[in-house]
Amino acid sequence: MELVRVVVKRRNTDGTSELDIHLETTPTGSLLAGATVLWIGTKVFRMLKRRWWLPVGVGVAMLALRQLTSANRYQKV
Repeated sequence: MELVRVVVKRRNTDGTSELDIHLETTPTGSLLAGATVLWIGTKVFRMLKRRWWLPVGVGVAMLALRQLTSANRYQKV
């Protein structure tokens, strides 16, 4: 079963060689990749749902850092 198709070609132009790499996914490969991304997304969502304070804490810390940097910028006049 083929999931990904890779085509590699070498070109020589002006004394230099270049590689052309084309990556194509087959329908089965695309389906498998989509299912994997969906599975990982549900795992991350469940983890963050149980620990809701983690993203909220990161957001508050980012806002505080932004306020500090903007306050320091206007204070140096």
